[in-house]
Amino acid sequence: MPNPVINQFGRSAGGGVPSAGDLQGMFDKPAYTGPRPTDRYMTLDDVVQRTAAMLGTILVAGAIAWVAVPDRLFTPVRSFAERGSGGLEFLELPESHRLIEIDVPAALEGLTVAEAAPRARFGISVLAVNRMGRDGIERRFVPGPADRFEHGDVLVVLGTDEAIAKLQEARSAPVTAG
Repeated sequence: MPNPVINQFGRSAGGGVPSAGDLQGMFDKPAYTGPRPTDRYMTLDDVVQRTAAMLGTILVAGAIAWVAVPDRLFTPVRSFAERGSGGLEFLELPESHRLIEIDVPAALEGLTVAEAAPRARFGISVLAVNRMGRDGIERRFVPGPADRFEHGDVLVVLGTDEAIAKLQEARSAPVTAG
């Protein structure tokens, strides 16, 4: 396939293929010779004007996007994400549900998960327990029915707004000696 630049050069020079001297002349010319005599350098005013125009364009485009794009893309989505091999990568929670970490209520300390029955009692699911070990290392585990809640445990729970409010009330309720 012929080179269009060399073909263009050949037509304008009145001949076919440029000679070695013509090519050497093109090679010897400087790549940039500065502004043409009719051009002028940008002044500080030019820089300020162009910067203001660019920022104005960005602001107008942002305002149009803000109005045109649905609100759902700008509001936070209640979600739980975990990166893993072959596991669930994203789960969108129902509108009225939350996933939170909360200190174990004093009323549940010393009880097993089965005895505490958080699902029946509060309507929440305990997904994990964060516990500080004696060695000072925090451990996270999924509790089974026989696991006991201890003082200082932090529960990762899932529930409706009302169920979580009920759990938080139990956490702030005074403990009575029984």
